[in-house]
Amino acid sequence: MRWSIFVIIGIFVSCLFPVSLIFAQEKIAAIVVDVQGDFTTAKKGSLAVPDTDDQFLKKVSDATTKLKGQGIVIYGTQDWHPASHISFAVNHPGKKPFEVVQIDGRT
Repeated sequence: MRWSIFVIIGIFVSCLFPVSLIFAQEKIAAIVVDVQGDFTTAKKGSLAVPDTDDQFLKKVSDATTKLKGQGIVIYGTQDWHPASHISFAVNHPGKKPFEVVQIDGRT
C-alpha cells in the first residue's frame, strides 16, 4: 500500500516544475492512487497505511487543487473487488488481514 504514498510524493515533486516548461514538451496528468478510507488512519481504515492522517489527506487535496489550477488534469483510482474475492482474509477461514496465505501452492 505504500506505493500510493510514493505516487502522491510524485505529485508534490511535479509542483516544483513550471507548468509552461511541462506543457511546452507534452501534456501531463496527475494520478492519485487509492486514497480510500480503508487505506487511511484518518478514517480508521482496516488496511490503513501509516501516516495517512487528516494532515496527509489535506496535503493530497492541496496538491491536487494546485495542479488543477495550473491546468493539469487529475485522475483518481479506486480498487474494487467483489465480496467473494480471493484477496479478502474473510474468504480464508482462520486467517486475519495481512497474514500470508497460500493460493495454488504460491504465497
